[in-house]
Amino acid sequence: MLTVSENGRSLRCLPGRVRIEINGLKNNPLLRDLIARRFGQIEGVTTVKACLVTGRVLLCYDENRVSFGKLYETVQALENQHEQVTKMEQEVAVARQSMVAETSSIFIPQPTHPPLPNGDRVPSEKKIPVPLIASVAGLGVIGIKQLLTGGASALAQNLPLFYLSGLVAIVSGYPSISRTIQRIMPVADQKFNPIFAGALILALLRENLPVLGTLSLIQYLNWKRECALRNGTLQTTRPESDTAVQRYCQTAEKRGFLLAAATLLLTRSPLVSLAVLLASNPRPAAMSEEYAWNQAALTAAEREYPLPENGSIEQMARTRLLLVEDTSLLFRIDPEAAIECVADGDDEAKIWCETAALLRKSDHPWKAEVIRNAEATGRTMRTAFYVEEEPQGVKGMINGTEFLIGEKHFIIKNHVDWKEYEQTSRQLEEEGYQIQFVAKQMARRKVCMGVLYRKTGNCTPEYYRLTDLCREHQMQLAVWKNSLRIDRQTLRKHGIRHGWLSCPEEWAIRRIARLRQRGEEVMLVSGNVSPFLPVRVPTVPIRQIGETGPVFQYSRRIGRMIQHHLAATKCWNLLGLLSIFFYGVSAVVINALSDAVMLLFLARSKWICEKGGPRSGASDETLPRAGFSQLAI
Repeated sequence: MLTVSENGRSLRCLPGRVRIEINGLKNNPLLRDLIARRFGQIEGVTTVKACLVTGRVLLCYDENRVSFGKLYETVQALENQHEQVTKMEQEVAVARQSMVAETSSIFIPQPTHPPLPNGDRVPSEKKIPVPLIASVAGLGVIGIKQLLTGGASALAQNLPLFYLSGLVAIVSGYPSISRTIQRIMPVADQKFNPIFAGALILALLRENLPVLGTLSLIQYLNWKRECALRNGTLQTTRPESDTAVQRYCQTAEKRGFLLAAATLLLTRSPLVSLAVLLASNPRPAAMSEEYAWNQAALTAAEREYPLPENGSIEQMARTRLLLVEDTSLLFRIDPEAAIECVADGDDEAKIWCETAALLRKSDHPWKAEVIRNAEATGRTMRTAFYVEEEPQGVKGMINGTEFLIGEKHFIIKNHVDWKEYEQTSRQLEEEGYQIQFVAKQMARRKVCMGVLYRKTGNCTPEYYRLTDLCREHQMQLAVWKNSLRIDRQTLRKHGIRHGWLSCPEEWAIRRIARLRQRGEEVMLVSGNVSPFLPVRVPTVPIRQIGETGPVFQYSRRIGRMIQHHLAATKCWNLLGLLSIFFYGVSAVVINALSDAVMLLFLARSKWICEKGGPRSGASDETLPRAGFSQLAI
């Protein structure tokens, strides 16, 4: 046995056997799965065993089929990919954490209880929390009291109490202040929120019915979500993303503080400056967005809507792209469709033989039939060397001459003169044929020898379901892998984007991260087995894509409601500022109107989330009762 240390890496070698240390493997099951899959694709590797405790991998391989150098290069590539993905996730997580912390409402503490093990469920008659009892009882008692006495008490109209309630509204509505308060006031018990407690006490003392109604709705939702979370039917946190509401909160905060400072300098009145801060507060939009998605997630969990694996209602509402795993899920190739050849001036038999020599060392889907056609010519097929296979084509050396076969994009990328067959290929594409150009290296340029073509075949029923879904919900359809070698012109003709075609995993992860930073989401449509990705991406099996239509419609309705609330908040902020500057409306009136707007938004969110679900307009056959992650694949 040879034991060495390469760049601080432990390495033990025997003929056909190596145990090597891989950086980042310890306690990392994702990297372990990636290692098993990557080495399993290498021809000649017979055994792959990764240990999460020692961080080492045992590889057994056939030395006649694969070299140790290739295995070592694969290890280095895996480490580089893992390092890049980890760095990218850290950068994105830091940016999102800052964004989400700015706009997360302090009034809505998230339940933190993990699901009980072994599927144990708590009784549905869980003890009602004290804040919920206090807010609901206070709302009822104070409402009856004001109805009988005709108004609020003298204590409720106390000016210092109003200042405190205005301070709570500013703290909970402006992102930077709420983030600062959370940093300087760490709370050991996640159930207790000092800002919420202060808001509840002030609402009771000031007899503020809109605020008590708002707190009652929030506390009731938190109680129901905590019960669902204990039962294991609800995810613990919302997905992080940069939404339009969050971006507006940042803009409104800067504008509010600038206007308040300018007002204070001009009027020397803290009360007017406070009114400006309250009028510019984006709290109604921020709180209603968080409340709406939490309520929608709870409704989806209670009614068992079929959500994508690793996905949520909120992510479905932001989905702008359906990424199909492979072209084989969209097209059905007729096995009886013959491959034919067009050659102007060249011997067709020569083209068949040279193409077969190239494809013999590749995984091209036309390989078998091309070889049969070449053997039917009766000529001798030469051996191709240095064969390189790419997603769009294959190239290699035959008798010292370079030959190529591939789609138009591959031919153009390799600087092949194909003008002679441009008209022919365009006509074949219009008639629905797949095109593969055959070219070779001449003296100083590469020229096209001929064209191989085959009927594309019919689209699968799932393709039409996907196109209908994209058309109805304004999404785009793209394909990731191309095992059928469908040319880009055919994909474009069927309305399928080819920008993701054969995109490496690390680039796909980066593109998904960039889309999420813009508030958009990608949903992966997979085959029978979901592909492995180092990041969590909403995934749905293609055979069940038709069942997502009602849920997509529900999520889009929630998203439109949130956009309406955002537009109304912008109008309210503008009207509030104008009423202060031109009509001298007081801070007390502005605060009361803001509380009423917030209560209206939350009540509307609850009504739409509960009444607007798919069950109200879909039958049991249209909306199954099981999620995708629970269905047998």
